[in-house]
Amino acid sequence: MTAAQPPIQTASAWPVLLTVFLWLAWLGVIVVADFLGFMMFAFADSPGSANAAKLMIGPMFVWFGVTFVAGVFLLIFKGWWQIPLAFVLAISPPFLAFAGYNLLHGARVTNPSNSVSTAPATPAIPMTMPPGGFRPTPTSQPDFQAIIRSVNERATTRPSK
Repeated sequence: MTAAQPPIQTASAWPVLLTVFLWLAWLGVIVVADFLGFMMFAFADSPGSANAAKLMIGPMFVWFGVTFVAGVFLLIFKGWWQIPLAFVLAISPPFLAFAGYNLLHGARVTNPSNSVSTAPATPAIPMTMPPGGFRPTPTSQPDFQAIIRSVNERATTRPSK
């Protein structure tokens, strides 16, 4: 007689699938957040924010790299607190750009008219309503067929029939 064989234990695929899903989700989050962070530089349209964007572009590139490398290390050595931290770092670039615009608005401004004015606003000029309100005066509909006929009469070539 043969001795009883121990039951064969099969490895579950769930940890592998969960790890793959975790990495794909993190990669998607970091790509979207970095794209939004880059797009914040595309819309620096006021003089103060353009100067702030010039000052922030270098540190933002460094921060994109830091968040990516730190996220990779946090996900490789995953612990219960490292996974959420990797995702928080992944979404941080747009918030860093917001903070940079708020801190650096008006940086290196040579013209004081570009900076935020703290002077009190002048009062509005009083206006009176014109008689009849702001309704447009009715006009007649133009005769488009007559316009087309006059253009055709002035044409040097005639369309073939």
